[in-house]
Amino acid sequence: VLALLNGFDHHGAFHRHLAEIRATYLAASSTGRAWLGLEANLQPILAVTALPALMMGFTFPLANAHVQRTAGAVGGRAGALYLFNTLGNVLGSVLVGFWLLPAVGIRWSAFALCGAAALSVIPLWLSTTSAAEWRQPTGPSYALLASLLVSVLAGFAFLQAPADRLLLPAIPRGDEGGTRAKVLESEGQNETLVVIEIPGVERSLYTNGHPMSSTSATSQRYMRAFAHIPLLHVDDPTDVLVICFGVGNTLHAASLHPSVERLEVADLSRHVLEHAHLFSATNHDILDDPRVSVFVNDGRHHLAMQPGPRYDLITLEPPPIAFAGVSALYSREFYALARSRLEPGGFVSQWLPSYQVPGPVVLAMVRAFVEVFPASVLLSGDDRELILMGINGDELVVDPDVVAEKLRAAPAVAKDLERIYIGTPVELFGTFAASGEVMAEAVKGAEVVTDDRPLLEYAQAVNIPIADLPASLFDVRSIGAWCPNCASIDGLDAYLAVREAIYRSPAFLEGGSVSFDDPAQRAAIDHSEYLRFLLRGEPYHLDKLGVAHLAAGDLPAAAGAFRRALYLSPNDVEATFGMARALARAGDREGADAALNRVIALAPEHPGANAVLCRRAVDRHDRPAAELACGRAKRGGQPLSPDLERRLAELVAAP
Repeated sequence: VLALLNGFDHHGAFHRHLAEIRATYLAASSTGRAWLGLEANLQPILAVTALPALMMGFTFPLANAHVQRTAGAVGGRAGALYLFNTLGNVLGSVLVGFWLLPAVGIRWSAFALCGAAALSVIPLWLSTTSAAEWRQPTGPSYALLASLLVSVLAGFAFLQAPADRLLLPAIPRGDEGGTRAKVLESEGQNETLVVIEIPGVERSLYTNGHPMSSTSATSQRYMRAFAHIPLLHVDDPTDVLVICFGVGNTLHAASLHPSVERLEVADLSRHVLEHAHLFSATNHDILDDPRVSVFVNDGRHHLAMQPGPRYDLITLEPPPIAFAGVSALYSREFYALARSRLEPGGFVSQWLPSYQVPGPVVLAMVRAFVEVFPASVLLSGDDRELILMGINGDELVVDPDVVAEKLRAAPAVAKDLERIYIGTPVELFGTFAASGEVMAEAVKGAEVVTDDRPLLEYAQAVNIPIADLPASLFDVRSIGAWCPNCASIDGLDAYLAVREAIYRSPAFLEGGSVSFDDPAQRAAIDHSEYLRFLLRGEPYHLDKLGVAHLAAGDLPAAAGAFRRALYLSPNDVEATFGMARALARAGDREGADAALNRVIALAPEHPGANAVLCRRAVDRHDRPAAELACGRAKRGGQPLSPDLERRLAELVAAP
C-alpha cells in the first residue's frame, strides 16, 4: 500500500489545503487555529499512512495468535516473538538510519523495506503449511500467491514513478520563470540538501525543503551584519564562535577582521559542511582557513563543553522556527549559557525572524534575550530580518569616530560592508531599530521562552504567517542610548525616519506599500542605494521609474509604472502628475486634464501641475488664473521658460 501511495502528491495536497483554510485560520481564535493546524497536518499524514499503519498493526497480534497454536511451547514461542520483535525495532532503526539510508537513499530504502515486508509472509506460510500441502495448493497457498502478485505489481508501480518522487517535499517548487537551475540534490543521514541557483544572482541552500541560507544580496547583508556590527564594537577581537554554518556568509565576514585569531563553527550537519565548496564564490573556501576549527556538534552543547569565558563574539542564525528543537537556541537558559562563555565586553548576535511566528511569541523571544542581556539593541539586518545584539557588560555604546578609525585600519571589512550596502555611516548606524530600554518596555507582561516552556515549538502549526508584531518594539528615536554622537551624521535622521515608517507600517510584515511624502525622507531614499533596492516595489520608486520611462520616450512603460504606483497608493500626488504627463504626451487630453485636476485637489501648491496650469492660463489670457498658478509654480521652485516668463509679464502689464 505504501508503494502504491508513492504516486500521491501529499505535499501539494497539504499546501492546497492551506490555501483553502487561510481565511478561516486568520479569523479564528488561538484555540481555533490550534485545531485547524492539527487538522491541516493530520490530513496528508492520514491520507498516506492510515491504511498501512492499520494493516501493520495487525501483524503482531496475528503472529502472537499463530505461536499459541502449539500449546506445549506457548511460553517459549511467545518469548521468542517478543525478543525478535524488539530486536527488529532496535536493529531496524539503527541499520536503516545509519547504513541503508546513507548507502542507497530513501527511494531504494523504501523499496527494500516494502520488499522485506512483502516477503515476510513466506515464512508465515511455511510455518502453517505441511509438505503435502505444498504439492496440492490450498486456500492459504492461493492467498500467498495473491499477496505476492500484489506486491510485485506495487513494486513495479513504485519503480515507474520518477526517481526523486519521495524527495519532492524537500525540493523547492517553482522555477523563477525558468531561470532556476538545480545544482545539487543530495541525501544525507539527517537531511536532504538541495542547492538551487539563479545564474548571476544567487545560490540557495534548502534543507528538507526549507530555505536555510543564500548568497543573494539581501541574505549577504544581514548574515554578514551578524559578525561585522558587533566586532566593530570590540577592541581587537580574537575569538569568534559561529553557530550554524549555512553557506558561510557570517563565518567569512568574521574572518575579515584582522585581529581575529580563532574562528570556531558548530553545526549539527556534516552534510552541510561537506558542500560548503558549492558557495566558494562568496565564502571564499573559509573552512580551509587555518584559523577555523569545525565542530560537528549542537551549538548549545558546544558552549556547555567550554571551560569558561573565551569568546569575543557568539553569533548564530538557527534554522527556521518550524524545525524541531530550535527553541533551545532562543531560551533564557541558552542566553545565560552564552553570556557565561563571553569575555567581558563580548557580544552575542542572534537572528530574530519576526515574520515566522505570531507577535506574542516574538515578544517572548525578545524578553528571553533582554532579561539576560539588558544592554542590547535591536537592529535591522535586511527588511524583515532583524538582529538582537547584546553585550556582556553594563552598557552598549558605540562611537562613530572609533568605528571609522577601525574601518580605516581594516580595508577588507570596509569593502565588504560597502558591498552589502552598509558602507556609509548613514547605512551602518541606520540599521538601528530600538534600544534595550525600548525592548524591555515592549515585552512587559509578555511570556518568556525557557527550556521548560519552549513556546516556539507550538507557535506555528501551519505555514500561514500571523503578522501582528507590535509597533512598540521599534523606536529609532532611542538611538542616542546606543550611539550618543550619531546626531552629527548628516542624513541619518531622515534615513531613520524612512525605516521607522517601514517598521510601523502593516506592510512591514503583511506586505503592501508605504508612502513617503516628506521631502527629507524622499531625499534619504534617493541617496541610499539600499533603500532604493528595499523600496523598489513602493510607489515612490515606481514614480521615479515612470519619470525615467517618460524621459526615454517609452510612454506605455511610463503609464504602467504610474498606474502600478496609483494602485498601491491611490492618493500618490507624484504618480498622478506623472500619469497626467504620460496621457498628455499620448494625446489623451481629457484623461490628462482629469489627472491634473486630481493633482491640484490633492496638493494645490504642486509646482509641476501649477506650471502646466500657468502655461494654459497665459495661452488663454486669463490673468488671475495665470498669476495664481505661475506664482505657485515659482514658489515651489519650478522654473518657467524664458518665453513663458515674457508672455506672463506682458499679460500682467496689459491694461
